[in-house]
Parts: sequence; structure tokens; C-alpha cells
Amino acid sequence: MKILEPGEPTKRPWSRVIVCTGRGNGFGGCGAKLLIEEGDLFFTTLSDETATQCDTICCHQCSRLTDLGNLPFTVTRHAGQHEWERTQKKRTRKR
Repeated sequence: MKILEPGEPTKRPWSRVIVCTGRGNGFGGCGAKLLIEEGDLFFTTLSDETATQCDTICCHQCSRLTDLGNLPFTVTRHAGQHEWERTQKKRTRKR
């Protein structure tokens, strides 16, 4: 086989199935099984002296935040807490 014209390699979008636990945010998640993708992730900052950033998702069922771990470095995350705040504003308008 000969390549006549090189193509672009396809990148599979990153996703993972997780359970809403509320881990890192007081627990109390609803237990919903969620398929999350890169666009669902954002950073939150722990309130200790180290200002450690966590990869976090917001459950669409109960609005509880869950911190995640062991994510690939190449996964794109939103810049910060403002994404969660924007999501909350949309959810409160609907009610």
C-alpha cells in the first residue's frame, strides 16, 4: 500500500464513566452514573494553604460537585470555578 496523500490522525475524544459521590466536597452525591467528557471538567481550588487545584465535575442531576483523580495530562479542562458558577446560574433560572 502507498499513501498518496497523508491524512490527519483522528483523536478519540476522552471520556470516562464515574459515579456522583460528592468526593472532596462534603460527599452526599446522588449516586448517578455519569459519562463525562473533557468539556465537563473544570478546576476548583482546595481551601487550604497550598491552593491545590482539583479536576471537578458538577452532577446534572443533583448539582453536587465531585473531585476526580488520575486524569491524563492531555485532557483539556476549563480554566476555573467560573464554569461551575455559570452552570449554577443556568440551573437556578430553569427552576
